[in-house]
Parts: sequence; C-alpha cells; structure tokens
Amino acid sequence: MRAYRYGALPLIFAVILSLVCMSGCEQTGDDGTAVNRCTDTSTDIDDVQDCTGTLPCGDWYKGDLHDHSLYSDGDSPVKDVIAMAEEKGFDFFALTDHDFLPDMAMYPIGVYENIRPLHWDDPDFHSDSTILLYGQEWTTIKGHANVWSDVPFDYSELWRAHNFAYEDESDFSDEAAFIFSNYFLSIPDAGAALEAAHAQNALFSVNHPMAIGTPWIMKVPDGADSMEVWNSMYEFPNLNRFSCGLIWDKQLAKGKRLSAVGGSDTHKLKEGDIEASIFGQGNPSTWVFAAKREGRAILNGIKAGHATISYAPDAGYLDFTADINGDGRDDVMMGDTFVANDDVEVTLAMRYVDENGEIGTDGTIIPVSKEAVDGLVAGTVEMDDVFQALTDPEIKIFCLYKNGALHKAWILARGAASLTCNENIDAGETAYFRAEIYGWTDVDPLLRLLYGKLMCLTNPIYVNY
Repeated sequence: MRAYRYGALPLIFAVILSLVCMSGCEQTGDDGTAVNRCTDTSTDIDDVQDCTGTLPCGDWYKGDLHDHSLYSDGDSPVKDVIAMAEEKGFDFFALTDHDFLPDMAMYPIGVYENIRPLHWDDPDFHSDSTILLYGQEWTTIKGHANVWSDVPFDYSELWRAHNFAYEDESDFSDEAAFIFSNYFLSIPDAGAALEAAHAQNALFSVNHPMAIGTPWIMKVPDGADSMEVWNSMYEFPNLNRFSCGLIWDKQLAKGKRLSAVGGSDTHKLKEGDIEASIFGQGNPSTWVFAAKREGRAILNGIKAGHATISYAPDAGYLDFTADINGDGRDDVMMGDTFVANDDVEVTLAMRYVDENGEIGTDGTIIPVSKEAVDGLVAGTVEMDDVFQALTDPEIKIFCLYKNGALHKAWILARGAASLTCNENIDAGETAYFRAEIYGWTDVDPLLRLLYGKLMCLTNPIYVNY
C-alpha cells in the first residue's frame, strides 16, 4: 500500500480549497435523525447473508469488547468493572481476562477438559441493563486474540492450542519458573484456537496486531471473524494506524472479509491511578448494527462487518451505505458485498450520527482536490496541517478509502454531517471502500496527543468479494 501518513495540509491548503470543484458530491437528504432499518435478518452466526436490495432490520448498539478484571491483570473486581460499563451506557460489554501471562496461568497446564473462564462464575458477573458477552483473551507470546460468545462455552481446546512446551511441573524448581518458561517457549497454534472457538459457536478476533510489546506475529488464520484495529487511544500506545494500514488492509486486499472492531483494553479503574485517569472503557467504542438487542444478534453484526468504531462512548459514529441500482434508496451497508457483472455507478453515503442520534442537515461541504489527495497518499502532504489551517473545532474531514488507499476527501463545516459520492465500478472489478472521519476529539489538549484526530472508522463495503 502506498504511504499515507495520518496527519494533513499546509497553509497552501487555503489555495487548494479555492480551486476545488463541488461536482459529484452533495449532502444527503436525511431528515436529521438516525432511523431503524427493516427487513428480516438471521440470528444464526453461520447464516449471516449479504444484502441484495434492501438494508437489514435492526438498530445500532454500543459497547466495549476488551476489558480486564482482578482475574488477570486488572485492578478491579468484576462487580466494579461491570458497574462502570453500566455507567457508560453500553448496550453490550465483554470482560476478556487473559488466560495466560508470564506470571499467571488461569488453568492447570496439561489439563484440557472442563475448562471454563473463572470470571464467568463470579457471583457479580451479571447485569440488568447491559448485555454481557462471555469472553476470554487467548494470550500468547506471539499475539493475543479475543474469543466471544453469547453463552458459556468449553474453553478446553483453546487452552490446548497454546501448545505448551512443558507439561511436567516437576522438571522445574517452582511453579513460577514452570509458567514463565511455558509462556516464552510455547509455540501457539492460532488456527487450532480459531477452530476451537468456532466449534463452540464463538467468534475469534485478532487483538492489537501492532501493539508495542504484544504484536500479532503469527499468520492471521483463515476464517478469523474480526480484527481489533483500534485498541485504546488511537495514536498511542498501540500504533493503531499501522494495524489498519499494514495488517488489516493487507488482509482485505487478499480477498478476506475481516471485520474491524475496537476495544479499550481497560485494566485500571481505581481512582487516583494514573492509567485510569487516561485510559478508560469505551475508548474506543464499537457500534454494532444488529437485528435485536441480544448477545447472539450482536455477534451476528460483528461477524457480518455491520460495525463502526468511534473514539469515545459519548461521541457519535459514522454510518456508511450504498445505493447500487440508482433508485435513491440504500441497498447495502458496511460489511456487505455486492456483485457488479456490468459497469455500474453506485452512490456511497456517509452520515455522521452525533451523540444525540441526530444527523446535521445544513452546512458546507468542500471536496479536497485530487492533487491534494494525491499528496496525502504520496506522503508529501500531511493531514495535521489541515487542522492547523482550519482551527474551527466543528470542522470535520471525511475520508473515503478504496482498496486501502485514500481515494477522496471532503471538508465539512458549519454543521454539515453527511454526504453522498458517486463511484464508477467496472464490470468484474474487485474493490472495497471504507470511510473515516477526522476532527477535534473532545478531550483535554494533552490527552488529544494520545487520542489523535481520528473520530470514526467504518468497516468496508465490498465489490465482487
């Protein structure tokens, strides 16, 4: 993929703006509110189908898919972790304690039957307001992955997939040396772990693939359901921009349909803790379009790619759809694919739904010139300069990517929050489009260095996949 440094345009951007053309892009005619969509959709994970003319029935639900408690390396009991999730207003939440760390094994090494994550049986693992997914973080020296289900499942074969180097503790001076040696010398089998998850009707999601200290350095197994392309703050510490560009986009370019999700990876909640004051649940939040507000439907939405990511639980999200037959109605949404056997013009729609569930209907939309976009792709122009030249915090930059490279961009100002754009698709062309929004994250200036300026990121719409 060509270099695209997430950052923006120098002061000559003002000149570029004066030269751009408004053709081909317009604000959508939404009435200002986000609406439910309605046709029938399956609730069986293995029966998620592509849209072929209408959008599925359902609504958007918000949650966090990656969190820890005292059962691994978090600082708070399950009760407090879930109470915080409820306070954040999550529709769904996954507590994903590590199964294995250099100084901790959640289960006996060498035992591979009747294994069940311990936090599921905590008496405080319940909620009256938030859907709790049954999760665990499969944790190895070569990478981490989350496993989620809507019901308890047997974790035995996932534990076996660690492929422990040693199973006889008597060969070691103490238990600590036994666990430490196994963590660093075992050769985990991600493919076997994925198969074990799927055998239990659970999803397998590769975590923070470019994280400092805990990157994913195995082959991404075929059939992986999703990838955590946005872990914690976007800019630091987990190099999320590279998780997107170097890992996720390359998987998509190979023809894989791998859903993107986010996860806060929150470990600290206690008041006074420095980490707790910076990192928190819902940073980022994953929004899932699901048929129902229930665990199985949420997992369906994730597997289908009907998911979009926002930087905070009290921020808006980006909806991304397409009209593929020119009738003025959306036919597919992010995560879906459509077949183009003939040359066709499709209309892509991007809508920023704010924290109140509303879509701005007024304002100004200015397309960024092709020359400026080419400069961004080539790395000769940086996005950070756009924000230096355009200091209004209400201004947003909508970016459209095609096959992993920045394709088009627009400046939205004075309350504008949605636009449509026509794209010509050649017969038989294989492509995917995804969208992002850059703007001023509503946090303290110092924290903005960690958050960066990415506000929202969508899953792709696929063509001939």
